[in-house]
Amino acid sequence: MWIEDAALEQWQSCGKGGQARYSEAAIRTSLIVRTAFKLPLRQTEGLMASVIALMGLAISVPDHKAVSRRAVTLPVAHAKRVPQGPLQVLIGSAGLQVYGAGQWLEAKHGAKSRRTWRKLHLAVDAASCMIVAQTLIDQHVDDPSQVVSLPDQIEGEIAKVMADGAYDGAPTHETIAAHGDDIEVVIPPRSTAAPSGATGPPTQRDLHVAMVTEHGRLGWQAATGYGTLFRRSRRRGGSAALNATCGFAKGNSMTGVYEGLTVIELADRRNQWAGKLLSDGGARVIQVEPIAGSPGRWCGPFADDKPDPDLCIDYWWNNTGKQSAAVDVARPAGRDLLKQLLAKADVFLESTPPGTLANLGLGYDAAASNRNLIYASLTDFGQDGPWRDYVANDVAHLALGGQMASSGYSDPKETPIGGKGHHAWHMGCAFMLHGITAALIERMGSGEGQFIDVSIHDACAIGTEAAVPQWMYYGSTMYRQTGMHANPKRQPPLQLPTADGKYMIAVMQNFGRPVWEKLIKWMDEKGVTGELHDPKYQDEAFRMSEYRTGNVIRDAIARLIAASDGEECFHRAQSYNISWGLVHAAEENYDVAHYRQRDYWRSIEHPQIGRAIPYPRGPFACDALRIEPRGRAPNLGEHTQHVLAHDLGMSADAIMALRTSGVVR
Repeated sequence: MWIEDAALEQWQSCGKGGQARYSEAAIRTSLIVRTAFKLPLRQTEGLMASVIALMGLAISVPDHKAVSRRAVTLPVAHAKRVPQGPLQVLIGSAGLQVYGAGQWLEAKHGAKSRRTWRKLHLAVDAASCMIVAQTLIDQHVDDPSQVVSLPDQIEGEIAKVMADGAYDGAPTHETIAAHGDDIEVVIPPRSTAAPSGATGPPTQRDLHVAMVTEHGRLGWQAATGYGTLFRRSRRRGGSAALNATCGFAKGNSMTGVYEGLTVIELADRRNQWAGKLLSDGGARVIQVEPIAGSPGRWCGPFADDKPDPDLCIDYWWNNTGKQSAAVDVARPAGRDLLKQLLAKADVFLESTPPGTLANLGLGYDAAASNRNLIYASLTDFGQDGPWRDYVANDVAHLALGGQMASSGYSDPKETPIGGKGHHAWHMGCAFMLHGITAALIERMGSGEGQFIDVSIHDACAIGTEAAVPQWMYYGSTMYRQTGMHANPKRQPPLQLPTADGKYMIAVMQNFGRPVWEKLIKWMDEKGVTGELHDPKYQDEAFRMSEYRTGNVIRDAIARLIAASDGEECFHRAQSYNISWGLVHAAEENYDVAHYRQRDYWRSIEHPQIGRAIPYPRGPFACDALRIEPRGRAPNLGEHTQHVLAHDLGMSADAIMALRTSGVVR
């Protein structure tokens, strides 16, 4: 550390009353030392005094009070950096909650206050990840209108502008075009977008609408490169620039609740979802597969209908972000490799029949040399008991566990329905993840791992919603209900067809006067009100009773829905505080603006098919936990070389010998 003569001459002067008045250089020096060593102000004052004494300088040090007071008004010069060359601009926004006296009262005294929000719109240069424009608005201003002010702030030539669908609209395109006719604009058209109908050549937005109509939204993404710049920006720190500005991130790399954990997963269809959740939470999950691949690779369906272990769509979904090491653990050399991996792992996931791994010398006792290891076993009926050796598939578990008895159609002649979403396996995996998380927390104190025994049947048996309590408390059997929860009393169907061929789940839970008046007005517009203007329906208690035991209100609702389109039913009912839901086909969710606004989709590249696929973000949004897909599922044996070389320290010759002998792939 050194201090120049010019700084020493100006270090301090005599202020009013003979008090020392320190220069801006002196205050700035103290703040730099504080920041560099991450010290409180009092400790900064002591360190500065010691350093000045060691330097033999006859100057005093600003005390901590002076530094704190002067830091507020200290002028700071910022070097302005301007990106070079034509810019590729990414535009996005984030909501910011305003905290003030209202939130203090709520936290302190439980008082209720209205939350106030602001919305921050940012324009970022994709190449340098620099913020080149910004504007802050309240929550009542729509997104497209803010594009007007952003280009005006940008210095330099703009080559391309990319934004999400919330900014779509002709005014946005016109505003950007005013800054240059040759600026490429890439914004996904809304699901309701239509051509402008303008004479002359089609506009850029017209071309985007036509492309989406002809090739679908995924085809449009591939053709326009939508999302590619965003992904590159994230890898280079662009998302960190946006998130740090909004107070969301502390660095450029994505972290997660399971960050830093190494998980060994013995490949199987039943346990793979637990491994996916750990991987999506930031853990490094190494899936040890048979030489021919995990059973999950061969269940289908396959991309382009080509049976291939690297093209199974079901496998892609359940194995995002994992690594694949193809090892034949049926052979002694393969078992030895797995033992070495377990000796370094935090968690082991396996779902073999009880006793299988113990017979191979890979049971919990054999792995106990790693005191930190959490050994999690998922089986059909658990490690002991008279059913331990029974086997069942996913649908059989839903039948035996009780779910199928409550799922299906109201007609008792129709058979129960189990569903085709691996629900039983997912229930087992969810409880497995709960157990692993609890064991990880316990390990923080004890320093030791433990064995976790999870039964898929147990998980199903306690997940039957109201069926078990109804039987235990009232002796009532639950009846299946079309489009709704099972009920001890048979109910009329509530899954009702709309005018455009869709279906609404129309459950009425609110019979208050404001809701009822709006519902009647809507029915009047459609001419389906029937006798509901009778004065007796002005009584809320009567309305509720008639709805539960009669059919007049239910029939009127069915007529209303039959006379309305699905989207109209859903949005209008929700605006009236009526909890109706529209039955969507899965692929229709890609175009729902609500999901796009919440940044729900994660676009993941699949080089096997030459395009990206949007994946759901995760079960919930939480910046602290960061549970979301980190990358595509691995190809078979894609990481075998890396795992053996870097994790086990094997030489290239040793790995080649294992490949030649068929122990690894």
